[in-house]
Amino acid sequence: MSKGSLKDYIVFIVRIFIFWMLIFALQRSVFLLFNLESLKDIPAGLIASSYWYALGMDISTACYILVLPVLLYSMALLLKRFGVIHKIVNVYLIAVLILCLAISFSDISIYANWGSKLNAKAFALGTVGAETASLIFSIQNLWYFILFFIFSGILIWIFLRFIRFRKALMLRPYVTALVFVILSGLLFTGIRGGFQKYPLSKSWVYFSKYPVLNNAALNGFWNVVEIIAKPQVTVNPYNYFDDATATALVEGLYKTEKDTTNHILTTSRPNIILVMMESMSADNFDVLGGEKGIAPCFDSLCKQGILFTDFYASGFRTDQGLVAMISGFPAQPASAVIKNFGKFDKMPNLVRTLSDTGYYTSYYCGGNYKFANTDTYLISAGIDKLSGEHEVPYTRRTQWGAYDEDVYSYVIADAMKLRQPFFSIIATITNHEAFDADVEQVFKGGSIIDNYKNTAHYADKTVFDFIQKARSQPWFSNTIFIITADHAHRYPMNRAYNEPLRHHIPFLLFGDVIKPEFRGMHIKNTGSQVDFPATMLAQLNISAEKRRQYQWSKNLFNKYSNGFAFYAFDNGFGFVTPAAEVVYDHNLGQVVMDVKRDSSASGSDILREGKAYLQKMFGAFIKL
Repeated sequence: MSKGSLKDYIVFIVRIFIFWMLIFALQRSVFLLFNLESLKDIPAGLIASSYWYALGMDISTACYILVLPVLLYSMALLLKRFGVIHKIVNVYLIAVLILCLAISFSDISIYANWGSKLNAKAFALGTVGAETASLIFSIQNLWYFILFFIFSGILIWIFLRFIRFRKALMLRPYVTALVFVILSGLLFTGIRGGFQKYPLSKSWVYFSKYPVLNNAALNGFWNVVEIIAKPQVTVNPYNYFDDATATALVEGLYKTEKDTTNHILTTSRPNIILVMMESMSADNFDVLGGEKGIAPCFDSLCKQGILFTDFYASGFRTDQGLVAMISGFPAQPASAVIKNFGKFDKMPNLVRTLSDTGYYTSYYCGGNYKFANTDTYLISAGIDKLSGEHEVPYTRRTQWGAYDEDVYSYVIADAMKLRQPFFSIIATITNHEAFDADVEQVFKGGSIIDNYKNTAHYADKTVFDFIQKARSQPWFSNTIFIITADHAHRYPMNRAYNEPLRHHIPFLLFGDVIKPEFRGMHIKNTGSQVDFPATMLAQLNISAEKRRQYQWSKNLFNKYSNGFAFYAFDNGFGFVTPAAEVVYDHNLGQVVMDVKRDSSASGSDILREGKAYLQKMFGAFIKL
């Protein structure tokens, strides 16, 4: 065995890295070739972008694969056992190569049938796992197996002929240690995707409204490793009834005598601005039975708008509220659909629906829109514009992002440039914990509750100022504003985490496009965030077929709709109707709150409906 130098070793590591990067590019090309039909209407430049957006994940995967060879050769330098190490490394790299190719061609087969690459569902045991196997090993996929063996043979030959290492290294111990430290640092940096705050995730490769390009950019080996490391829920833990009973109960909730609506707008194509205020509980608003003096500006807006007084957040986090409002999909107790790649992009999405009807779509926030996969969720739906802390000019910020006033100022200026009609989402941030923003100290006690009240008071004032400034804009007269919250908060009343009033939030429709006879109305119809899509689309006269995609959403302006609201907390749910409120803790297996709003109400009936709702919703979540 010939002797090698440090240069030989470094060249070998670089060769291995380049070898894997070329393999990943080859796999991507084959995937795109097998999906040419899906690419026919996509610009060539956008298709090529999938290689660029894949680069970070490909580098990460190559670095993962290199960890073991670097570790083993460092050991070999100390033990002088290069013959054995060469064999182990060669077998390891060939085995990983075969595995990568197997994953690649399985991805192609699965994508042709499911529209996604290998996912948690594909790895599930039982009938789903059997279905996955039948798809991969069907006779129609014989061509994939032929290509798999051809590619394996060629690439293994290339590896053995040009890549593998054959020399014995002769390095001093301190050089060995230094090289190991440097290479380890480089590999660690490559694995996490760089020095940025958040490490690499699947959101890095979701860059397009075309699913085929996002899946092309997704590295198959990286994807499978993450699935194994972070298994998703594949069994419904909330099976309270047989499926027929649960289905009948839920269908009864959504059954309406007639698909109709009160048309409250003067136009069917208004601009739409949805303002989701951070952590704004109904307890902040006197008009909703809350404390006086916290949000007086909102109370004044209600005199000219339409206020829903019995409206609830679907969950207790921003990502849950966003998905509920935009996809009409309820929050889950033990998971978050926005973090489940291959699921959220299968849900209906107002961004997509409104884009299809001619709307320009945009999202504004003061913070990092990559947080909780928000950007991925919106980009996969085809959002036209995303603006966050790097796009919004700001004078002040909290740890979470720019102050609300700066975001609103940016929206006012930007709206002049937008094609109308537009659908814009604004997510505020200043009223986020720890409520330490430098705002007017209206409440001077200095407690955490007083601090919350002060930032809530600020949020109320800035949204009011935003609307006043918007009045001078030419687009104002054709715009409807929806002012609500992403979720509520325990403050200012110190509510228990699971009680209905902890999830009670404002929901106000405001604007000149509201017919005069509806202005100032207070509507008691019970609803939640998931009802926004059906309610809004009905006002826009969007086809019933498109509205039915939002199966968990009901039209709050249909007088025949049943009033109810479901919300989730950690492993439990609340169910609210005009007649009763029920809170059920799944861990305890019992009702922890049962309040009758109507003396004739049956708490047991409400509980059955809530259980059935959770069972069917979570089952739908698993099947996505």
